[in-house]
Amino acid sequence: EGLAIRSATKVTEEILKGATNLKIIGRAGIGTDNIDKLAATLGLEVKYDISDSINKQYQSKGDNTENILDFFG
Repeated sequence: EGLAIRSATKVTEEILKGATNLKIIGRAGIGTDNIDKLAATLGLEVKYDISDSINKQYQSKGDNTENILDFFG
């Protein structure tokens, strides 16, 4: 299972411990400071897509969703 998030979403230790089937977290934007560092100790893959931040004025919401979904497949 995967979790797709934006900058306002906080992925806490409580969420991570409850998501026993979680394999990957994908974040639209730059950085991973809103993801609890427990993810690294659980062996989860954490990725982010900077194209949302760099090309925001040129991308539609559908393009951004497609970029996030590329993380999972």
